[in-house]
Amino acid sequence: MSFRLPDPPHVPGSGTVPDRALLEPLKAPCPALVRDDNWRDAYPFRAGLELYAGGCFWEAHEVWEPVWLATPPNSRERQLLAGLIQLANAGLKLRMRQSVAARRLVDLAAGHIAEASAGDRRPLMGVGLADLQAGIVRWRAAIDDQPGQAGLNCCLLARPRIVIATLEGKVGHLR
Repeated sequence: MSFRLPDPPHVPGSGTVPDRALLEPLKAPCPALVRDDNWRDAYPFRAGLELYAGGCFWEAHEVWEPVWLATPPNSRERQLLAGLIQLANAGLKLRMRQSVAARRLVDLAAGHIAEASAGDRRPLMGVGLADLQAGIVRWRAAIDDQPGQAGLNCCLLARPRIVIATLEGKVGHLR
């Protein structure tokens, strides 16, 4: 993928402005139906992974939303996207120094990812769910261990990595 990350990422209430010229082309090429067997064709899904890895949480949420809408209702894929969106929202709340909201969103994300895994240890839409679940548990503990606002930036660095299986079967890490 080749697109530039927003600099700075948008944070509501901070005076930043979302880069809509960047976001619209990332959202547009979404297939009408996104499932485990065609996730590689969902450019917004992959773009959202890059945005999340780059700490662009508001933008990741924005480009993942059309993918979430394109997943089958009540599907594991829809649960996965809901969980990823909540992780991005939690990162955004940490950046906004709202740790209580971040904790709540991490908990929501954990529930969605647990539903997405449904006891299946295989990757879903390329995402290693077991690794993601473990990362969420560690992130929640890191947030809990930071009593004040000063430690919240450290918590952003501790966010879960999203492990993706490539076409060749290798694994790549996105943080």
